[in-house]
Amino acid sequence: MEATLLGKALTALIAAIGLLYLLFLRPWRLRRLWDRRVPAVDALFIVALAIGLAAVRWPPPFERIAVVLIDQTDLPETLADVDLRIREIEQLPERIWNDLTTRLGWTGEAAVPMPVDDEPGLVTTTVLPALTAVVEVLVRAFVYWGSLIALALCLVVRLAVGLTRSVVAAVPKRTPPDRMLEGRISELEETILTLRTLPPATRRET
Repeated sequence: MEATLLGKALTALIAAIGLLYLLFLRPWRLRRLWDRRVPAVDALFIVALAIGLAAVRWPPPFERIAVVLIDQTDLPETLADVDLRIREIEQLPERIWNDLTTRLGWTGEAAVPMPVDDEPGLVTTTVLPALTAVVEVLVRAFVYWGSLIALALCLVVRLAVGLTRSVVAAVPKRTPPDRMLEGRISELEETILTLRTLPPATRRET
């Protein structure tokens, strides 16, 4: 029950961040959405959101990752060796009895070696699944919180980009000095041409 509630809480947290990001984008304002697009950040957000939800709702890949991680260590061989030692201790009385009867001549047949059992022993079947479950939980937690950090970074970058573009849009555009000078020269040239075309009397009055 607690695991179910925890899974729901984690899912609700990551869903809330996704909803906040979506509200910030304001998809109902298509022009604003297009003008403030940041494809790389949006793609990273979608990937991180999918990975975070998978860490909570889809355990199979993380189970396989945990098995692979444990297989890379010496733990399976160590547990198998412990099981082998336990089997040897369990078979020790029967071996001693077989050796004793053979030496005393109570049986004419040589002692038959005990069969080797390839099945996992008690230690392996008890410790290995529990350790695999622990590693799986750690991997899922690492992936989940990593995805949350990535989502938060994407949201911060999106907010920064939005604020920057809003400030740039609000600042009035100033005409560069060269263009202002060119415009002034053009006005003076037009004035000179106008004066040249006027009659002399009108030009004197002007």
